[in-house]
Amino acid sequence: MPKIFFICVFFSFIFFFCENVSKNDFSKNNVSKNDFFTENKIIENKIIEKVQIDTTIIDSLFEKIACKNIKNYINKNTKDTFFNAKKNPKIPFKIVCFGNSITRGFKVGSYQAVEKPYPKILLNLLKKDISQIEVLNEGHNGWRTDHALNNIQTKVLDKNPQIVLLEFGINDAYSNFSLALFEKNILNILKILQQKNIIPVLLTPTPITSKFKEQVEKYCEVLQKISKEQDISLINLQKEITQKAINEKISKKKLLPDDVHFGDEFYAWIGESVFLMVNDKY
Repeated sequence: MPKIFFICVFFSFIFFFCENVSKNDFSKNNVSKNDFFTENKIIENKIIEKVQIDTTIIDSLFEKIACKNIKNYINKNTKDTFFNAKKNPKIPFKIVCFGNSITRGFKVGSYQAVEKPYPKILLNLLKKDISQIEVLNEGHNGWRTDHALNNIQTKVLDKNPQIVLLEFGINDAYSNFSLALFEKNILNILKILQQKNIIPVLLTPTPITSKFKEQVEKYCEVLQKISKEQDISLINLQKEITQKAINEKISKKKLLPDDVHFGDEFYAWIGESVFLMVNDKY
């Protein structure tokens, strides 16, 4: 009986000693057990977060920049027009942004427009140098190049702009317009504008991730061909937007929540790209 008692006392002492050593180890580092596990959880979450970011950056949209070989080009007429507007800021200057829901600034999940579509951003940037400037938003949900032709008088010509930014193609692709039909419509739009001494600037369709992606990219090549043949200014939004998404580590789902339209804050990127191009700030 005394032996059993002695053994029990001995093991109790050992247990007590080990427990105190463990507590002292945490106290020496001034970290509680709860803090210790919390700190490890934070580190674990950061590792997971980094893996998720790395995964989104190499997704199919960003592995290959769409239309990367299509170069931005601003012709002399366009440059001179903006230069003269800045040189004489009090002379009225008007730009019409003519396009589809991307120009309008379609807000995903509603039929409304975002607070800051690209024409508004472009206006805010340009009016720092040009006080008497208007940038009109003629973006219309679902419009194709044929809609543009049928409505060009009331939506553009009647407003007497000096510059028109043309942004069409996504809805043409969804309607299975051939490359030939798309090109024909664009050429007719340009002819009408040039007859009125209005300077056109072609904007490629913005990136999409739906099944019509390849068709939209082919339209970009058509626009490049027209730009070269007719000396028309061209801004490659496919490349500009995709590259910016890579640089800022924005996933395609965040950039394009419904595979076509931008998350609210990203429409501004279009306005910024146009502004940089026409101001020769690249």
